[in-house]
Amino acid sequence: MTEVLGYEHYVTYGEDVGAGISDWLGALFPEAVAGIFATHAAFPPDERRGDLTEAETRFIEWLDDKWRTGKGYAHLQGTRPDTLAVGLNDSPSGLLAWMVEKMHEWSGEDFATSWTRDDILTTVSLYWFTGTIGTSFLSYYTGGTSPPCR
Repeated sequence: MTEVLGYEHYVTYGEDVGAGISDWLGALFPEAVAGIFATHAAFPPDERRGDLTEAETRFIEWLDDKWRTGKGYAHLQGTRPDTLAVGLNDSPSGLLAWMVEKMHEWSGEDFATSWTRDDILTTVSLYWFTGTIGTSFLSYYTGGTSPPCR
C-alpha cells in the first residue's frame, strides 16, 4: 500500500481470515494503518486475557462454548479439505446446503433478515462457478502455524 501504491496511510477491512490479516498489518505497520474495520474481530490469546472485564470474560466464555459445540465444519475443512471440496464441487445442492447451514448458524436468529435469497444465491454461485470452495478451506488446513499477533 505504501511502497507500490504510494499511500502514506490506509485503513483495512477484514472478515474471518481477513480480520487476522488486518491485525497483522496494524501490528507490523502501525505508522501507516489509520484504522481497522473487522466484522469478525480477533480475540486475545489465552496468555493476554488476564485484564478483561467481567463482561468481556463472559463473552469469551460464551464464544468458547459456541466453538466447542459448533466446530465440526472446521475439523472437516482442516483435516479433509480435498475430500469435502470434491463433494461440494460436484453438487450444487450440496454446496448450497453446506453454505446455508453456515450462514444460518453464524447469523443466529437474524438469518431471515441478514440474508436475502439473492445474497445467498450470489455467494454460493461465486464458489460454484469458480470452483473455489476447496481453496477457501486452506486456512483451516494450514491454520494454527502462525504465532498470535501481539
